[in-house]
Amino acid sequence: MRILSSNTIWRNVVGFLPAIFWAIIVAILSLSSVAIVPKISWSEMAGFDKLGHAIFYCILALWVIYGLFKLVPRYRNIEYWTALACVVFGIGMEFLQGMMREGRQFEYLDILADIVGVLIAYCIFNVLLKKKYYGNYRH
Repeated sequence: MRILSSNTIWRNVVGFLPAIFWAIIVAILSLSSVAIVPKISWSEMAGFDKLGHAIFYCILALWVIYGLFKLVPRYRNIEYWTALACVVFGIGMEFLQGMMREGRQFEYLDILADIVGVLIAYCIFNVLLKKKYYGNYRH
């Protein structure tokens, strides 16, 4: 089986390194103290914060798609599994923020922004990248 050969396993792990690296960055930023973020009025930061969530989760989803494609190039519904994994990751980060004592809190709008970012990645993959990855392959 292709996934189980040692050289292939290494290539598959390397394919996920960008996604793992990006997920670590998202986790650090999500769980770090708000003190590292410059003081901005709430009204100014609210839009920027949600835009940041959407951008970071869009990039995360694209890296996960890349890693999954390296793992199993002809896997069906790669974008659905990616969307599910990234949304679950975002919800998990929000729950962890809700458990923090100071500086962070659970926000439904952050989850919504994460979902929007994942949906943008889904659209980017389906419109721009799917044909490149899959060619004319029908699944």
